[in-house]
Formats: sequence, C-alpha cells, structure tokens
Amino acid sequence: MAETNLSEVLTGNNSLTSSNYEDWKVYMHNFLSDINLWDIVNGTESEPDAADKYNTWVMKNEIALNTIKTSCTPEMVPHLQGITSAKEAWDQLASMQGASSSSAEENGVLMIQHGDDAVPEAQDSFSGEPNYIQYRPLYKALIKGDWETAKEIIEVDPESLSAKITQGGETALHVAVLSAKLSTVKELLNLLPAEALEVKSSPGNPAISFAASLGITEIAKLMVEKNNSVLQITNQHGRIPLVVSVLNGKEDMVRYLYSVTPKEELDPDTSKNGATFLTGAITAEMYDIALDALELYPELAISEDLFGKTAIAELARRSAAFPSGSRFGFWQKWIYSSCVTFDGRHGFTKSGFSEELVTGVKSFPRVSSPRIRSPIGISEEIITDVESSPIILTPRIRSFKIRSPIDISEEIINDVKSSPITPRIRSSRIWSRKHSREEVRKIIYMSKLRASSGSQFESWPQQLYSSCLCVFPGVKDIQKRKRKHVQVLALLKVVCSFISCMTVEELADGKVYDAIHLTATNGNIEVFKGLLDANPSLVFATGVSNRTLYHQAVMSRQVNIFNFLSSLSQRDYRATARDEFHNNLLHFAGVLPSSSQLDKVSGAALQMQREIQWFQ
Repeated sequence: MAETNLSEVLTGNNSLTSSNYEDWKVYMHNFLSDINLWDIVNGTESEPDAADKYNTWVMKNEIALNTIKTSCTPEMVPHLQGITSAKEAWDQLASMQGASSSSAEENGVLMIQHGDDAVPEAQDSFSGEPNYIQYRPLYKALIKGDWETAKEIIEVDPESLSAKITQGGETALHVAVLSAKLSTVKELLNLLPAEALEVKSSPGNPAISFAASLGITEIAKLMVEKNNSVLQITNQHGRIPLVVSVLNGKEDMVRYLYSVTPKEELDPDTSKNGATFLTGAITAEMYDIALDALELYPELAISEDLFGKTAIAELARRSAAFPSGSRFGFWQKWIYSSCVTFDGRHGFTKSGFSEELVTGVKSFPRVSSPRIRSPIGISEEIITDVESSPIILTPRIRSFKIRSPIDISEEIINDVKSSPITPRIRSSRIWSRKHSREEVRKIIYMSKLRASSGSQFESWPQQLYSSCLCVFPGVKDIQKRKRKHVQVLALLKVVCSFISCMTVEELADGKVYDAIHLTATNGNIEVFKGLLDANPSLVFATGVSNRTLYHQAVMSRQVNIFNFLSSLSQRDYRATARDEFHNNLLHFAGVLPSSSQLDKVSGAALQMQREIQWFQ
C-alpha cells in the first residue's frame, strides 16, 4: 500500500508547487500518516537518546525527508537545500506558504523556461553546491526499483552512478539500499568498483550501515562479497555495521555480520565498538553471541560502551531474563523442568560450562535440566549431525507417518517401524521442509546405534514433553525461555569470574558497585549472588547518599535480596547503618514504595498488611 502511494507522489500529480501548498499539505499529511512517518515530521517522535532507538529514528527521518523532497517540483527543491531533518523541511515549506514565484529569484534561483516546464538554475548563492535536480529521475527510478529506467539514465550519464544524487549526500547505492531493492542493489554492485562501497553520505553513513540498520541480510552479503573492508567502516557515530545491527535488534543480520567481522574490531583497547556490541547483544537477548564475544575479550564485562553503560550493569537491569524473573504456573513449571537443553542445541559457540550452573537454579525447586546420555561408541561427528538435524528423536512412540514428497523405499520404512526409537518430524516443518534420503538414513542409523547400545535416554516426563512439543505451540516458547536462561546464566558466570580478582579501585572504575546496587533495586537475585560470590567485598558497597545494600533492598521492597543479606554474618553492622541523612532501615520501610511494588499485592488491606510486615 505504501509503495503504491509513493509511486503516486513521484508521478507529479500531487507534487508541491508555489501555488498548491494547502492541497499538497493535506495529501502529504495523509500519506506520511499511512506509512507511520508523521510523528517524525511533526516532531512528536523527537531524536531519542537511547541507542537502540536512535538508528531507527535516523532511518525514518531519512525516508520522510527524501519523501518530502521527492514530492516537490524543481522550483521548490532549492528551498530545502542543506536541510537534514524532515521536521525542518516541513517547517521551511510551511513558512513559505503564499510565496510567489518571484521568491525563487529572491533566494538566488533563476527560472528558465523550457516549453511548459520551469527548471531552476543555481545562481551565485548556490555556487559550489551540486545541482541535485538533474538526478531526480534516477532517484525516482531507484526508489521504485525500476532498474531498466535507472540503467538507461546511468548509460547516458555514467557519472551519476557514483555521484551524490540527494541533498543528504547519498549515492545511487545508498538510495537503493534504503529502498530495500535487492535486485537493484545487485545490478549496481555489478557496475560499481569495490572502493565505491566505502563512500559515505554527507552525515558520514556508508551504505552498509543502512543495510545493517534495516536488517537486510541479503544486501549485506552482496556488499561484503564485493568489498569486505566495509565491515570495518564506521558511520557518523563511530559504529561499525555489526554494532549498528545489534542496536537495532536485527538478529539475523547480527549473526551474519558477527561471523564475518574481524574480531579485532571488538577489542576494547582500540574502540568502544566491542563494549557497545556486548551491551546491545544483552539488551537484544542474544546471549550466546554475547558470551562468545566476552570469552574473546573478558575485559568487555566492565568496559563502558558509547552510551556509558557496561555489560554487568545491563545484566543487573534485566531481572526478567533470569529464572527468578519468570512467572510460571504449575504446568509451565513442570514443562520447564522437562525441557531438554544442552550445548548442541542452545546455540553456544563454545562449551565448557558446568551442568550445575545451568540446572541448579534455586528459584525453581524441583526444576532441573535433564541430561541426555550419549550412547557409547558413537562418534561425535554423527551425534553432532543428528543433533543439528531438523528431525527430533522421540523414543517409544511407535505409530508414525512420514509426509514427505521424497520417495522412501519400503525397506527403509520397515526398518524405521521396527526400531525402538522412531523419528518424528517437527510439526512446524512437516509440510514445508524436504528431507533428503541422507538425513533419513542418518536418523535411522543413529536410532539403531542407540538401541543397540542399551542406553536409557529419557524418563516418562521427558517422553511426554517430547510428544507435547509437536502438538502444543506454547511448549516451544517455554523451551526457548529455558534456553535463554541457560545462556544468560553461563554469561553471568564468565562476568563474575572476571571480577573475582579485581581490586577496590578497579571495581569502582568498572562501575561494579553501581551494578550491585542496581541488582538490589531490581531484585535480580541471580546476579546479586553471583557478584557477591565472586567478590565478597561488594557486600560493603555504598551507593547514592551513602546507602547500603540493605537500605536499597528495603526501599525497593526486594524480599529475596533482603533475606539473602540477612543470612550473612555481617548483617548486624549493616542493618544498623545510616545513610548521609541519618536514615536507618525503619525510615526506608516507612517510605511508600513504588506503585509497581504495591500492585504485586491486590487490595488496599493486603497492601497495608504487607507494609506492616516490612516495618516489623
């Protein structure tokens, strides 16, 4: 729908002239509202400070600004010269309401008649500035994905291929990437030299930064194949494409760029890109990638990113990412305890984490991650191939039916039916995935080897869970949640191991004291215990106004943190401590907590009872 309306804008039927501002304003307001860009133009959605929202705002501003400029006739374009904000462009055109054609001359533009069309010619006030109007047809063709027209224009004017064709300094490649036209980008890359991919727009953004921000992995792959140096080019804010993609939460793009970006780019000694990538990966819940980056450079755990944040502080903020922050019912807890998670499936790039860490979460009693015992005498290569297969082994389920377009001999089917372990295809892929004969034979071979080894694989709860996984979609969500818990706990272990040997000065410089107070505020018991176990001296950390962890726990009504602190031997000293205003624990218990804490208990009477318990 949006693309059709944009084509209407580009035809000129609704283009802005010196005499139709009111009609154009109504049309553009409706059009920009339809494509969710009006908030950018009217200033409601202002430039954000948060890193994860800034790049999205930049992209939306670029699209809105180019849309406004494209809807202007040649006589109006010079009035937007040098403007980089969609809101500024809109306000500029509004201020010109009612201007006559003579205003163009007053602004240094001479109107030269060519038949029925008036084309502006730059005068002295624009001397030295490129004339972007000549590239308007190319811009329109690129944004619509009309490669045939664009190709004809480039053949007539070869310089337009590498010229900056917009007032924002974007080249044809920038425009094609912003328009997400894969075929157009591919054709342009065939014509462009490799070094042309390193050209930046006027603000300082290379084309691959646009692709990374929008999450168009196919375009990024084409550009990297053409010139892998683009992986190290920074945008106007000093961020490499990998960091741009993670700040925008584009997981597929992040995983691709992380696999091809030189890891030296993440070194905290050379730039803040590594720390920014790590905090961004934690925010986007890509814990497996964050874990791999942290193992390469452990010092990233306490390194400040471009926004002054640290990885350890991000973990402290994300209490919902840990088991204690999950709210499961009875059946959900049971399913959670039966979920099978191990290194081959939760996406770790490296192994070596203890089973105790990922299964011994105290906030889930009777919840443990079951082991799958590998059969004796089977090579790791075969096991890895089977575990990565889209087919799940479900033991002791005898009846099955293979719904696959491939031809499978009766001999193979009979072998499968007679096997004590029967392969079952994931329900989500049963109609769409074509399994090769090799995959089927591999599963059958593995099943026979496991059966002949006499190993016991799953108890009846896990068998039932495996069956439910194919029937109930909610089960997969719980399995995904548990996998995230396993990954974030492993990430926490690496972070804590790094701070275990830090001095008091290093803890202060790394903002570890701030992080542990943040955990007390948010009630993140896993991070709180992990930090204290790694460095017990953190228990004496004081925060704002000389408040202790005890003060913070009571003020935030975090019962888990308070109970844990009460179990420590130093509790008497810290329980009687006062802040710089001479407030003790009773003063903080008397302060009304936040509404989010009060709402955890329904009803005013119960809330009052809860507050009295805190005071007692």
